Amino acid sequence: MTSLYLTQLMTLPYLTLAICPGQAQSDVERAREDASIGSKHLEEQMVSFEKRRLHDIKTSMLDYFKIQLVFHAKAIEFYSKCFESMSMVDEERDLQEFQRKLSMARGVPDTEEISQALTSMTTTTNGYSDTLGSSDPYTSTYESTASDHRRVRISKTSTMYGDDEDDDEDDDYYDDDEYDLSTAR
Repeated sequence: MTSLYLTQLMTLPYLTLAICPGQAQSDVERAREDASIGSKHLEEQMVSFEKRRLHDIKTSMLDYFKIQLVFHAKAIEFYSKCFESMSMVDEERDLQEFQRKLSMARGVPDTEEISQALTSMTTTTNGYSDTLGSSDPYTSTYESTASDHRRVRISKTSTMYGDDEDDDEDDDYYDDDEYDLSTAR
């Protein structure tokens, strides 16, 4: 019974190392080699994963920045047009127009205001009237307060958040679509 027990113990791996030192050394070397191969393979996978991750992050961030640049460029373009239009307002002329409309609404127009209104209705520059609104005394719109030499040209197709991606290439094409605000009625 004791000899059977000893044979079973000798088949266990930890006793094999003690009994056969040459084979144990080769098992250790083989295990090191397998571990080295496994760690190299794992390292290659980690490097490959990191490379893909960096590329994906870079691509995503570039797309985000491009979208933001397009959005803000259109916003700047829109605000530039608004600023230009607002800077062309002639406050004094606008106030006179308001006073004229107010006096006409009361029913007591000034003779000077009537002659001035008639002059402005008949005066044109290059075939364009310098007033934006109607010359009808009963209308509630104001005339344009921008001077003749400072007319705004706005494209009918221009929108702040439009889908037109390549604005630079289409500038010459859309020049025909622009119109003068001072002639709009």
